[in-house]
Amino acid sequence: MKRNILLVLLIVFAATLLQAQSMMVIFREVTPNGTNAQTLELIRMEDPSYPIGSNVPAKNERWLIQAYRDGGDGIISPLDSLGNATGDDLRLTDPVHLKVSQGLYFALQNVWMMAGLRFTPGDDDAQAWPGDKIYIRIFNNTSIAKADKYIVAHSLYTIPATNASLSYVPEFGWDKAGWITFRK
Repeated sequence: MKRNILLVLLIVFAATLLQAQSMMVIFREVTPNGTNAQTLELIRMEDPSYPIGSNVPAKNERWLIQAYRDGGDGIISPLDSLGNATGDDLRLTDPVHLKVSQGLYFALQNVWMMAGLRFTPGDDDAQAWPGDKIYIRIFNNTSIAKADKYIVAHSLYTIPATNASLSYVPEFGWDKAGWITFRK
């Protein structure tokens, strides 16, 4: 009986330790006085009426934002014609990363902010950990299956070991190619 209690306490301690090691990164673009918002300009090239501010669409009507992990070659690989990652890159699909799928929205004054991604230690291959390099794509629809274009980061971001609020644009922002067609 004492052994079972000790085992339960050990499991609770380990779970608490793992939870304490998780961290959150929030990706954003904040522009002074709401001017020259690179992300909004790219979105409006594809959809001139994409809403901002109080007209934010419901979560299931927002364009998809998706995070990817570089496999180690330091190259942001293109998608195939079905929207799958290529090369050594991996689309992050673990549930702790899915807050990103709440979609693209712009707050007042053209501020773009993505829901934070939580990184928690584990052994799931569809996750990313501190030290891994990741990047983001925005698709021109509510899912990869419905989209035919995307914009992609121009640089990889290394996940830190502590919580971070990152001005993702322009430092890790969008590739100069703009919208990339991956499906015809």
